[in-house]
Amino acid sequence: MLSHSLIPLFKMGDLVRSRVDLPIAHTLRARYESTTRDSIYLQWFSVQNIPVDSSPVQGLPIKRGVVFEVDAVLPWDAPSERTSKQYRLVLNPRRLEELAVPDRQTSEAEFASLRIILAEDDRNIPFFYVNADEEELELLARTK
Repeated sequence: MLSHSLIPLFKMGDLVRSRVDLPIAHTLRARYESTTRDSIYLQWFSVQNIPVDSSPVQGLPIKRGVVFEVDAVLPWDAPSERTSKQYRLVLNPRRLEELAVPDRQTSEAEFASLRIILAEDDRNIPFFYVNADEEELELLARTK
């Protein structure tokens, strides 16, 4: 694991592929309101802290090869987050369209399966968060 004095390899918004299965740490539900891409990350939709029961999926592994968006570089972007992991990642369905076909299919299938477990409808979008060390990830795309 990198010491916190070193510069992290990934930054917020980067797309990374997992090299290992990663357990779900928590979930968030958001109501989609806009497709405007002029706004910054997570402002394409209304992020309301809509309560969600994470217990059906908490701790379930998301299989290796799934693409995540870097949500925070710990502890810099989220100093209150208590984890020994270097990054907080989110399985963000709004970023799946940017992926090449094999990565998109793998990530969409995993997202759909987890959504079925939570019995989410089309109005609410669940986001699945995991924590990962740098060596558990590979970079696919940098944020602009």
